[in-house]
Amino acid sequence: MTDKLLGIEVCQAEMQEAFSSRQRPRFLFGPSGLVPWLRRRSVVFVSAARILRNEGFLHLFKKTVALGIVGLRVNLIRVTQQVRKTPATDGMQLNLQPGEWVEVKSFEDIQQTLDSEGKNHGLLFVNKMNLHCGRRYRVFKRVESIFNEFTKEHRKVRNTVLLEGVYCHAEGLGCDRSCFHMWREVWLRRIPARVETANAAHSNSALRR
Repeated sequence: MTDKLLGIEVCQAEMQEAFSSRQRPRFLFGPSGLVPWLRRRSVVFVSAARILRNEGFLHLFKKTVALGIVGLRVNLIRVTQQVRKTPATDGMQLNLQPGEWVEVKSFEDIQQTLDSEGKNHGLLFVNKMNLHCGRRYRVFKRVESIFNEFTKEHRKVRNTVLLEGVYCHAEGLGCDRSCFHMWREVWLRRIPARVETANAAHSNSALRR
């Protein structure tokens, strides 16, 4: 698996731009705005000018050739490498509804549904979600669509739910938003209502003793 499943803390919205409370023109300062575009393009020229001034033309030429060879090698490896796509999970939709009880599958079972980037159809299974494997929770609600506040886009979501009390604690990220973790239904196992009711009754009787 990738580093995302080896203990490195990431967010399910990891590709989002940093949040800013200041309102600035998106066509200038947005993720695809003019200013970020110019900044990205100018880095190479600024570095080249600095090397040319300090080391001379010959050193700049050698460095350019070396970087070109490295870039070509990386692109060749990327093309020849077979990227594992999301395994087929058709027919595993549970159509879960609010109030139903579910059990989070084992991490080994969930791994079988993830691609080489640790995602299931684009949804990342973050490291801290491992803590909930094997535990039982009640479904809070279904997720049918999400709004990306950075790109101003509405996106449809399928076969995904939120679980009661299961949210991101963001250890190591310094984020206090406490966003719900989003769960693909293929990562969950439905628990029949009668089984969960019997367990609850047994727990209550044990408490009375």
